[in-house]
Amino acid sequence: MLLKKIKYAIGKKYRKLDKAISGSRCVGYMVHLSFPTSFQVSFIDENGLPRICEYTGTCFDQRLLVPENFKKMLIKVFVSNPMKLKEQTVKIAILQEDQVLKEKSFPICHTENFDGWFNLDLVQA
Repeated sequence: MLLKKIKYAIGKKYRKLDKAISGSRCVGYMVHLSFPTSFQVSFIDENGLPRICEYTGTCFDQRLLVPENFKKMLIKVFVSNPMKLKEQTVKIAILQEDQVLKEKSFPICHTENFDGWFNLDLVQA
């Protein structure tokens, strides 16, 4: 009897999880910098809430499992170029199921110190 109740409870949890996963899709945010630096990334997470994180290096890659009705995808990148490196770029992409939905490259000014945000957003109908 106890074993039957345990099997029922596990089956019920599994069915809920399976239903939640089947109604979801994978969304990704990607950032690639042409030079190593510290940068901040702000994005909308799987709960629809804004998150901000700090990274060091040249790239950022975040994959999220979001509900099917998740419409607004937004990513912002704050970059600093204090060394005035020439011909540097910031490339930002929004992906869905490993397909690029939107992508944009931003050149960084090298004639003066640069600190600024780069934005990429996508609202699906």
